[in-house]
Amino acid sequence: MKCGLGAWVNLALLEVVLITIPSKVYFGTQRTRIQFMRYLLKIRRIWRIYGPFGAFQELAIRRSCWSLENAEPGANKTKTSISDSTTYVRVCELAVADPLIFSKFRRCLEYRLILEHVTVRFGKKYLKIALQNSMALDFFAQIKLQNNVGNPVTFHFKTIGRTSPTSIRYLKVLCQLIELFGPLDDMRISEIGVGFGGQAHAIVANQNLKSYTLYDLPPVLDLTKKFLKNLADISNLKFIDGRNPEPTKSNLVISNYAFSELTRELQTMYLDKVISNAEMGYITWNELSYKELDGYSVSEILFLIPGSRIIPEEPLTYPNNVIIVWGTK
Repeated sequence: MKCGLGAWVNLALLEVVLITIPSKVYFGTQRTRIQFMRYLLKIRRIWRIYGPFGAFQELAIRRSCWSLENAEPGANKTKTSISDSTTYVRVCELAVADPLIFSKFRRCLEYRLILEHVTVRFGKKYLKIALQNSMALDFFAQIKLQNNVGNPVTFHFKTIGRTSPTSIRYLKVLCQLIELFGPLDDMRISEIGVGFGGQAHAIVANQNLKSYTLYDLPPVLDLTKKFLKNLADISNLKFIDGRNPEPTKSNLVISNYAFSELTRELQTMYLDKVISNAEMGYITWNELSYKELDGYSVSEILFLIPGSRIIPEEPLTYPNNVIIVWGTK
């Protein structure tokens, strides 16, 4: 008997569900049937995002992670913006205040939904692109030190060994910045939306900058400071509340999936105070704010930033994502 692809997918989905539902969930009552359907929907979402092998891998990873909900029963999960939630901010606050939480914050389920979700498949693609730069392995010798902080989920990759796939994305961005703009030495760089500071560390650890300015929410910046202090000298770094950005003159402004997720009002503030003052720029763009918060479209941004153009996001992580650049060499 031969089975088509759809049949195999359905069988595999059923197997995943059966191995992931808690032992306390049984069939029979309406409540348990609803629970079962919720698990099924969760698995289907994971399947779409990660693919067949990646779905099994992600489920195994999630079993090794911890949840803020368990650490703080009743924690509020209400979203306050596309790229942020009260839960995400709370993880940042706890990681700053509690050494134990800090030692494992990158393995928190809620935190991984925002920042630690690069798959092995994409990690391999990022690495292939990065290795086109002859200095990539030297750069990564510094970047891989990030794996020592926060207990991230790591995997083995050819050439570079065991690392978080997220750190490979930081390497890829660094290599692409140098390809587009030349060496970053002696530059003043501003970053809009900084996560835990991984991209900032990748750059400051490998390039001799004049300054690096980071914009984000205060609790996020507090965690970023703590993270970076473990890895680098932060004396030439400036941390600014991203809700009310101060005017900054930079050689280069960067933002990866952050500026494109702000409200139109805040995007306008950054355009006026930060982006318009930068000679060069690199913005990884998605359509989330445009579709959900009445944010600017790509065409509007290209009109508002003189000399800007789009280049493909490689690898493409979601349909219609692009990278907006200007001032390239």
